[in-house]
Amino acid sequence: MGHLNTHMYELFATFCILVNGVPECTTYSDTQKQIYNDLKTCEERAEVRFYETVDGFMQYGIPIESIVIGCKGGEES
Repeated sequence: MGHLNTHMYELFATFCILVNGVPECTTYSDTQKQIYNDLKTCEERAEVRFYETVDGFMQYGIPIESIVIGCKGGEES
């Protein structure tokens, strides 16, 4: 048995949309609540989610100022 990995990562997203020309930003935790054992796997998933999210915003014509999707965590639990 290997050492139990206590460094867990999860996705977060910060969306800034333009409301009357002014950016309004909101940060969300990942709705799917997936936990990743390593940063590389989490970052790969973050990239996929980023493109899915941008496509969704564009499809609905939502004016995007910026989107940041990344990983948080890594502390000893």
